[in-house]
Amino acid sequence: MIKGTNNKLRVMNRLQSAIYLALVASAVFFTLRYFIWWINLTHIPLNWTYANLHFLDVLIFITLTFAVFLPMLNDFGVWFALWFMSKPKHIPIIKKYTVAFLTCYVPGKEPIDMLEKTLTAMKKVRYEHDTWVLDEGDDSEVKLLCKRLDVKHFSRKCRLQYNQSEGKYRTKTKADNHNAWLNQFEDNYDIIAQIDMDHIPEPDYFERTLGQFEDPKVGIICMPQYYKNTDNWIARGSAEQAYLFHGPIQQGYYGCDMPFLIGTSHIYRRTAMKDIDGYAPTIVEDHLTGMLFYSRGWKGVFVPEVLARGDGPTNWLDYFNQQMRWSFGLFEILFNHTPKILDKLNWQQKINYFTAQLYYFSGVSVFLGTVLTFFYLVFGINSAHMNLLIWLTYSVPTFILGILIQIYVHQFTIDPKKEPVYGIIGMFLNLGANLIYTLAFFKFIAGKKMQYMVTKKGSMAIDSKTPIEIFIPHLVMVFLMTYALASSFVLKNNALQLRLWAVFSIISLSGVVGSSHLYYFYKRLEKLFNVKLFLRYSFVAAAIVLVTFLISGRNTIDGQVERNYQKLPEIIHTVTPFPNVDLTGAMLGISFSNSVYDELLHTEEITGLDYDLVGFYQAWGSENNQFDQSLAYAIKNKGSIPMITWEPWVPVASYDRTIEQALQDKYHLRNIIRGDFDEYIKEYANSVRDYQNPVMIRFAHEMNGNWYPWGSTFNTPSEYIMAWRHVHDIFTEVGTPNVAWIWAPNEEYVEPLVPFSHSSEVFYPGDKYVDWVGVSSFNWAGRYKQNIWRKPEDLFESTISKLKQYQKPIIITETASSETIGYPGQKALWIEQMAEYVKLNPEIKGLVWFNVNDNNIDWSIESSDSSLKSFINWFGDSYFN
Repeated sequence: MIKGTNNKLRVMNRLQSAIYLALVASAVFFTLRYFIWWINLTHIPLNWTYANLHFLDVLIFITLTFAVFLPMLNDFGVWFALWFMSKPKHIPIIKKYTVAFLTCYVPGKEPIDMLEKTLTAMKKVRYEHDTWVLDEGDDSEVKLLCKRLDVKHFSRKCRLQYNQSEGKYRTKTKADNHNAWLNQFEDNYDIIAQIDMDHIPEPDYFERTLGQFEDPKVGIICMPQYYKNTDNWIARGSAEQAYLFHGPIQQGYYGCDMPFLIGTSHIYRRTAMKDIDGYAPTIVEDHLTGMLFYSRGWKGVFVPEVLARGDGPTNWLDYFNQQMRWSFGLFEILFNHTPKILDKLNWQQKINYFTAQLYYFSGVSVFLGTVLTFFYLVFGINSAHMNLLIWLTYSVPTFILGILIQIYVHQFTIDPKKEPVYGIIGMFLNLGANLIYTLAFFKFIAGKKMQYMVTKKGSMAIDSKTPIEIFIPHLVMVFLMTYALASSFVLKNNALQLRLWAVFSIISLSGVVGSSHLYYFYKRLEKLFNVKLFLRYSFVAAAIVLVTFLISGRNTIDGQVERNYQKLPEIIHTVTPFPNVDLTGAMLGISFSNSVYDELLHTEEITGLDYDLVGFYQAWGSENNQFDQSLAYAIKNKGSIPMITWEPWVPVASYDRTIEQALQDKYHLRNIIRGDFDEYIKEYANSVRDYQNPVMIRFAHEMNGNWYPWGSTFNTPSEYIMAWRHVHDIFTEVGTPNVAWIWAPNEEYVEPLVPFSHSSEVFYPGDKYVDWVGVSSFNWAGRYKQNIWRKPEDLFESTISKLKQYQKPIIITETASSETIGYPGQKALWIEQMAEYVKLNPEIKGLVWFNVNDNNIDWSIESSDSSLKSFINWFGDSYFN
């Protein structure tokens, strides 16, 4: 007995295997790396974070994740199968087999002259056999043809037991036509071959295959499906789509003893078919029948030789019908049959079948991506929150490696010289088929039934302009994308890459609709110059332009900053800045605007107090905008931690600066998100990291005001969140574990002309990005707009109550009181009240006094003797020191 496992020859030699393994290992690594980066919770958009509707954001993100990564499972399955690529040794026929050679015929759908050519070729196949026609119509002309060619005739017409609505003898299906014949004649034969009536077999069809049945475990023999009418452009494109499958992939499946059964041409052992009770009653009977063979322990052999050539679809209607049947059938098998069969297959077969059956989800993925694009362009709804350039660094390696693998395995196709690596026509057909796959999925989900449809062949096929009605889904999509694209300019949803996707969808789907007309124009152009070469270079040029636009475009994967403005719920966790800080009381800090170290020495001298924190200000647009390590070390040597208020702007003096002064386009948060300041941020972060001692950074504070370029008058809350995260991410990438981040709005206040002045929570970047939460507030005491005396609880209570929800340590990052005009000693009283307020709120873990003479107001602790004495007395308490 010849064992099938000994009959295999590996397709790749050792060097080829090593190269392939390196490519796949790299692809898997970068794909997993991409996926792990992708599922970061911070990538979830912020469209509906109010009114407990954030689950909609999560659902959108899951949808996008499905669209991006589910097709990659199919890629993984292909890469897995390709590792096992094998081909069988040729085995001469030793035993004597009784053989039946069958083809089906449907009168009115298939031309009888084509049937005559096929039957004539079948009769010429060497090896004794009976040739059969399974005639669905019991046609008299077919009977005469059979009599003339000495071909046996069978018809189930008018035989009720073979024309049922359900079961193995369903009416008007090729598989059940076979089952009817099997029920009557299978016991007369050892081996049965089946071929579609448009296929012309080679004379050595049996000589090249039947010897494989010397292994009694072999139940079926498969071979490539090849089209002979590739002079037709749709048939050519269909062939291009299948070259990889009918070559390397099928050889890989054979390496696992399970080549996919292809209904157009195959041979099976009668006892094997009897073991599974005939062809499976599904719309794609060949695929499920193959699964049933292998679930019963039978093995398959794939002979990688073109032993029969048939006709592919020659027009969009037949192509769409074919793709609809295949995709609907695979969805049906995946959900209704595979779960029952998988446990009966070996581990290799499980992986191969499951991942292969995900293939048609590629169309669903494209559809979902287009829908999400529409939602953004029309409604401003985002699908993800990601930095575009970072996304490219993670996604591009995976994409490139996938291409390299396909290029590499092309050498193992049936005819590498004639079969293109990437057929342009095949890719174009796929653009039209994606919507068909989607419709098939929705039909299946809706519980619709699909009738078997015979693909018209030969002279009965419509090789002309296809009826426009079959393109209704494509025209609807063209209309929606056109509407979305126009709306994006009106609504200022400016994501360049999504606009480009809309343009691509409009052009490609319009091309699909018009292609039946354009084909004839194309044939005329071919006479003038090399159109194929021109198109190839055009695709390359378009890809280069697209990548260039993406890199220069907005810095999110969907190019958009979110429009809705509530805090992203994440896992709440308490973070203390540094393990050596005692937070049983509250840290005391003091901040200066100029001559920081000298002012610190002076303040320590007059107060006799030590300060846990020393605050100072650095503006991105100032001359001295780098992290000052010498100052930081000087502060550290005094036993203090630097607290830097890091401001993205060019400083403008005066608390009542004009809107024009505050609006600095260069420092708009969109520019930070886009990466305009990445080099500076990285340089700053590197210096902070090298300092290697604790630093607190209060970035872009008081964002719920209109006096800074990052304020809510000039930016959306979502832009603020994304800018904060962008800066934080750079520090994380650089590696700055010595930084504690302080998020600090201004005290909440009511100002109709300032958006979200009383809703600071909409700017919260998320727990992962914040270590401390803070607030700034001052007792102006009769100066500026606040012409009243305000106690600490009046200043802070509303904001502090909101800050408590974050369960983070709270710090008052800026506070002070002016001297009340005409009421000496009031400031000293306010200082006492401030110290007591902090003690009564143990969530407050720090207070920084704004020790500055600013805008003709002396906020310093030494503005009066009483103020200085009060500060020393109340903040010299052990609670603060």
